Amino acid sequence: MGYKAVELGKVGIVAPIANSSVIFTILFSIIFFKESLSVTQVISITFIIIGIILISIDFANIRNSSLFNIASGVPLALVTCFLWGVVFFLFKIPVNAIGPILTSFIVEFGIMIFSGLHLKISKVNVSMPDKRMIIYLFIVAFFGAVALLFFNIGITVADVSIVSAITFANPLVACLYGRVVYKEKFNLQQYGAILLILVGIILISYF
Repeated sequence: MGYKAVELGKVGIVAPIANSSVIFTILFSIIFFKESLSVTQVISITFIIIGIILISIDFANIRNSSLFNIASGVPLALVTCFLWGVVFFLFKIPVNAIGPILTSFIVEFGIMIFSGLHLKISKVNVSMPDKRMIIYLFIVAFFGAVALLFFNIGITVADVSIVSAITFANPLVACLYGRVVYKEKFNLQQYGAILLILVGIILISYF
């Protein structure tokens, strides 16, 4: 659903909404897992969330879009935001029951099966990619699986709300990668967002 939202709408609107799913993860963790946060942790998480939104949001796209029209991708992004928030909150249950490694394997295997069925039902013609693309796909799949594994390990030793806040700060890495590799330039808003995320991560790590 998230990919469909990106396909329909503008990344500058859809991405910040989808990345805000950490709000639901933290909210559900506090309500159902009875996790408690100190004042400093709340401030740190707030910095991170604001930074996540600002680092990818494009206010020009917001002004020029029909936000509540399905074609804008926003309704689908909102659903994606909520569902991802629920998913990362619920990871705590199987991780506690069967462990982080087996949970990660089942989730990744399930995604593979579901994706295969989706391609079959959609009757999409899939051709064998070239060697270079296979390498890229392998790298993406590998790091995606490792990221999920480390998230699952993280929530065994710390609160889901804390681990999720740091995990969802990943747009920071994407921005820095684009700056170093593709020589992309940051605007003042993005510099401020990066600063907020970094301050939030540092504070939440030490307090």
